[in-house]
Amino acid sequence: MRALLFFILGLTFTVAHAAEPSALQFRVLSWEGTLQDLKFQNGKDEVAVLAQEYSLSPIYQKIDIAKPLVLFRTRIVEDKKIREVIATVPPPPAGVTRALLLLAKLPVPNETGETLTGRWLEDVPEAGTVRFHNLSSQQLGVNVADLQWVQAPGETHMIPITNGVLRMQVKVASEIDGAWKLVGNISKPVRAHLHVVVLMREGRPRIDFPSDPIELLAFYDEPPPLPKAPAL
Repeated sequence: MRALLFFILGLTFTVAHAAEPSALQFRVLSWEGTLQDLKFQNGKDEVAVLAQEYSLSPIYQKIDIAKPLVLFRTRIVEDKKIREVIATVPPPPAGVTRALLLLAKLPVPNETGETLTGRWLEDVPEAGTVRFHNLSSQQLGVNVADLQWVQAPGETHMIPITNGVLRMQVKVASEIDGAWKLVGNISKPVRAHLHVVVLMREGRPRIDFPSDPIELLAFYDEPPPLPKAPAL
């Protein structure tokens, strides 16, 4: 009986291990400004990465999903190619096979180099839905048409796109001095065959373009094609 139990446990581990995904699909978004000349090693290949602030990158694929993602730049020193590591991002949580990578610059005092930190958000595109990520430090009240909810920092919330609706108006409020006040809003066209990702973060006022206290970024996320039915 004991030998049978060990055999079953071993078989379970083998099946589970075989079922583990071996590759990660991800896209990149810069938290501030454009990040260029980044690369990562994917097997034998060096893959170039471009991260922008207001548009998502193409989809990249990384094998060895359980290993950290090392982003680097290359430069030539005395006729030798040198790798300068810019960020080492731990792998996403177990089971995540498609993700959005947010890259932010870290201050590096008294140095001329650039250091980045990364954060993964699971990217689960489902047609006809909108996924809201509260990346701010505030509890936010969110209003979309006749739907309202309160979303804590770090929380994710998903809603369906109402049939026939072609544009989504999002209003976000925060509790200030004991009262809820509007701190951000955005209008975005929507389509039933698409998924929309909405990121809510602290605004960054600028001299030439003052922003809302909470900045809303919205991106289309096309779901992968459905698997083809087996031929009969």
